[in-house]
Amino acid sequence: MAKKIKAKTLEETIKEHGEVKEVFGVQAEKAWQGQELQTKPSDPLIDPGQGKPYIIRQFLFGKNPSFKGHKPSNQDIFNMHWRQIRNTLWGDGLVPREDIEPKIVGIKDNKYMIILVCEPRLMTMVAEKPQTLQDILPSSG
Repeated sequence: MAKKIKAKTLEETIKEHGEVKEVFGVQAEKAWQGQELQTKPSDPLIDPGQGKPYIIRQFLFGKNPSFKGHKPSNQDIFNMHWRQIRNTLWGDGLVPREDIEPKIVGIKDNKYMIILVCEPRLMTMVAEKPQTLQDILPSSG
């Protein structure tokens, strides 16, 4: 029987393995894209909590020693682990979102993380209660 591993948050993984230093050749500060949204303090940010639940999964791997002197592409790295990732997700009742590219993040000690956005398979119940923005973000006031 396969050993169940407790899922960790990105913050827990970074505390355990160290800060993200680069995303395969690109400094971590330049590798991520995002957008900061703000509201006036008098206007609360409201998330109605409607829509499909999405789950973010991360997988931590050690770098293969056979790649000394050869730097694999992100696609090569993803392809090496895809079968294992797919089987793990299937066992958890999840399928990856194919319209959202996975992120591959290099961290200290020759390790890297593959981060995927997933959704429940058809006819699969999600055991965890989905969180809205109000649940995740601290309220100011």
